[in-house]
Amino acid sequence: MISLIYAEIYKESRKIVFKVFILLIIFVSVLSLFIISNNLSLDSEQVVSYPQLSKLEYKNVNKYGSYEQYLKDYSIYENVVNKEISKNDLNVNSKVSLLFSYYPTFLFVVGLIIIYFAYHIFSYDYQSKTIRYLFMSNKGRNKILFSKIFAVFLLSVFFSMILFFTFLITIGLITHENIFLEGINIFVGDSLKLIPLVLYYFVKSFIYIFLMSFIGIVTICLTIVFKGSTFALIMSNVIYFCSLLFSQLLFNYGYKFIEYTFLPYMDFTYFESPTSVAFNNLIFNIDLSLKNGIILMSLYSLVFIIISLFFIKKDV
Repeated sequence: MISLIYAEIYKESRKIVFKVFILLIIFVSVLSLFIISNNLSLDSEQVVSYPQLSKLEYKNVNKYGSYEQYLKDYSIYENVVNKEISKNDLNVNSKVSLLFSYYPTFLFVVGLIIIYFAYHIFSYDYQSKTIRYLFMSNKGRNKILFSKIFAVFLLSVFFSMILFFTFLITIGLITHENIFLEGINIFVGDSLKLIPLVLYYFVKSFIYIFLMSFIGIVTICLTIVFKGSTFALIMSNVIYFCSLLFSQLLFNYGYKFIEYTFLPYMDFTYFESPTSVAFNNLIFNIDLSLKNGIILMSLYSLVFIIISLFFIKKDV
């Protein structure tokens, strides 16, 4: 298995596009940070708290929702808002912290690169008609599949770390500050903890790597099901970019069951604003959270892997 993973990584890293993506990540990140730095405002962002709505007001916002559930959930919303106010009162809006706040958005975009590699890691064999010979090897189809999945995971880690260290170095050069001395207050349970800012975003990298790995598994599954067709690549990009929007539209029409699919969780940047998430949960009587998203994506990952195993056992 290890030799197969190494072979996949070696094959992908030898491609010109691999080096192009590295340079693109570095160039776009550095350029964007310099532009953002020149237009940065250090004013504190105010947390908006919405008052409790009457039944008529609530029905004007969401005519398909349950006002009784809304009343039950309002205390949860207030708790989230109060936590964010407490956190914001302690956190200082420094140039370092504000520049780093853009990091999750860039991590989300790196997911596009992972979709590209996840697609091509199988599509080349289908399109070049070498897939039959690949599956006839003594390595076994299951091992081949899992080696490609692990390769996509390692590529996710690699590109995320390229982005992280680019941010680290560039922000240090822009601000001339020791960024390792910067801290950020976060809630651990119900208590506030001060942790290093760099550690906070380093850990966040791996949270987004989970998302990249998931969309990589989805892309590999679609590529196998559609036998390397470009349609698989298009579908993966649509799922990655449009799932949250599609979910919000369905929530507007009262289709709450969508919260039990992976669709509302495909954009982790949505969860960077806890008050917005809490407000939408309140209005639509749902319970979206990053924790729930990770649990559901883990389950759906198994589903997509099983589907992939089923299709690769077929004759090609």
